[in-house]
Amino acid sequence: MFFSQQFIDTQTSSGRMIFGIFSSLASFEREVIREGVMAGLDWARKNGVKLGRPSTVNEGVKNAVLILKDKGVGVRETCQKLGIGYATYYSVVNK
Repeated sequence: MFFSQQFIDTQTSSGRMIFGIFSSLASFEREVIREGVMAGLDWARKNGVKLGRPSTVNEGVKNAVLILKDKGVGVRETCQKLGIGYATYYSVVNK
């Protein structure tokens, strides 16, 4: 790949023009990429694709949290035993 190593003097009118053109092209490219990404996300949502990280919480973990809570085990100890975070614990308990 060829990269230009030429100096652009932004103190001159032609240097500012070149810099402005490059800036406009970069902005345009960014917007085109953004539009494509947003269109892809919209398509995925319309077709029922679940976005985001897959959940590691299954029914077994939910039951274990509730059983340990009923036995009086503390939040910190429950989370450490099951390898879950506090937010996961409270989302299971508060449902």
